[in-house]
Amino acid sequence: MPLNKDGYDFPLVNVNALSIRGRKPVYGIGVNDADYIISRKVDGKQITCPIYEKWKAMMKRCYNAAYKKTNPAYDGCSVDPAWHEFTVFRSWMLARDWQDMELDKDLIDPTNKVYGPDACVFVPRWLNALVKANTAKRGKYPQGVVSVGNRFRAAFTKQGQPVYIGSYTTVEEAAYAYGHTKGKYVLEVADQYESIDPRIAEGLRDHIRIIARDYIKLKTAV
Repeated sequence: MPLNKDGYDFPLVNVNALSIRGRKPVYGIGVNDADYIISRKVDGKQITCPIYEKWKAMMKRCYNAAYKKTNPAYDGCSVDPAWHEFTVFRSWMLARDWQDMELDKDLIDPTNKVYGPDACVFVPRWLNALVKANTAKRGKYPQGVVSVGNRFRAAFTKQGQPVYIGSYTTVEEAAYAYGHTKGKYVLEVADQYESIDPRIAEGLRDHIRIIARDYIKLKTAV
């Protein structure tokens, strides 16, 4: 399929005004004001505009009660009113390197809960996963620690690949090793991003401070 006039793989077929008026709000708040059909069949396969998919997924995370019930990390999250309109989000997205990237709202500011043009960035999936792991819901053991027999193993994920840190006699030792090792790696990534996007670099350093906060607490227990 040839690229459309905006440089991505999706046919832009005009939609009439009547069809636009008949569209329902997305998750009760989003406005699909696209002047083209956002989902259609091509060669017998239903395809959806990838920009629309990004926008709808963002709205779902913030305004779908069932989704938030199973993903409590999104409690309190919202979308900047300007982005309630799909075309406003679309214009912002087209001005960025977005293909094969993920939309992130809290990499620049770990405390941010609002999806909007000033806070959001597109980053590789591995980087988004690296940051998400810092705030992920924890189970019985601290982040990065699992029980193996009568010992505790520490590991983290580096660009999609598991990195084994070590095996320890206590949970605290394993968690301490995880925080120390992952913190060093995140700092390396921050340094690499300094010349790409200083906002991302500083945001990663803020995430290191979050890791260090738990790291210091654990150090006193080891």
